Amino acid sequence: MTTDIVRSLNDLNRETQRLKNRFVSTMPSHSSSEEFEWKFEEALNDWWENGEDEFNKLVEKHPELKNKNFEDIRIRLYYWSKTHACKCNETRRPCCHTCHNGQIYFAEDLDYYYGIELYQYDLIIGGPNHGDLIVNGGHPENDNEDDIVYKLVTDNDSTIHIESFKAFVYEHFDYYETIEQENNKKRHDFNQFLERFRVNGINEIYTILRNNYASIIGYTYKKRRAHNAILGNANRLLLDIKDKLGKEITDEYRVSLLSLRDNISEVKRYVEDIDYSIMNCVHQLQEQNNTSHVGSKILSYL
Repeated sequence: MTTDIVRSLNDLNRETQRLKNRFVSTMPSHSSSEEFEWKFEEALNDWWENGEDEFNKLVEKHPELKNKNFEDIRIRLYYWSKTHACKCNETRRPCCHTCHNGQIYFAEDLDYYYGIELYQYDLIIGGPNHGDLIVNGGHPENDNEDDIVYKLVTDNDSTIHIESFKAFVYEHFDYYETIEQENNKKRHDFNQFLERFRVNGINEIYTILRNNYASIIGYTYKKRRAHNAILGNANRLLLDIKDKLGKEITDEYRVSLLSLRDNISEVKRYVEDIDYSIMNCVHQLQEQNNTSHVGSKILSYL
């Protein structure tokens, strides 16, 4: 019977892994970052080739920016995010620098693309600060110690290329974040299914264990090893179940966990009763023989 229990647990683990592998193989393998890199390269080239005159007109509105060389400029992209949740509430806003009236926008990290060196200028595309030009403080070519922000684009400006650049950013990330949302839901639903599958499988095994406990437990060396393994496994599973019950879970899953907990607890009581009986027997033998050595001798065989 012990062999059957071990085989059942191994079969359950193998089937769980098989289901997980099959699920992973069905998930899309595309890389949005790789596609974004070459699309961004195209959009950036279009920006410099066709939008230079537009950019110069915007700069000329600010006397401090005239005759500046804008070759050392970084484009910083921001977009309203579906997958990056805002953690603020009515009494605590903003919660972070990307929080805007309770909504959150996300900055695409282009350090990998640009490198980590400080750029002389940053141009913000997208997000609530869309169109801002930042003269970075601390750059050796700039006189300012702190950042200076210029509102390069206002509602009165016609900025075809900047707006098309913003549309490119929004459309791209809206598309991929929608896919990511769908994939996240699939992962969530599958993980819930896998949890229920595993819990039900363990429950069936422990039901067999509970109903056939008398034929499994004994006083031979192998059966005592099984006895200790069952007790240790029961304690680990009960701690895991306690942790899961403390979280937000479905009613169906909660019922399955409670049923499993009852099964495991009953088997654990059987094991502990055996332990109590053994120690009680040893104690009685020690009393009868008026010696403290007999106990360790007996236990060494169990």
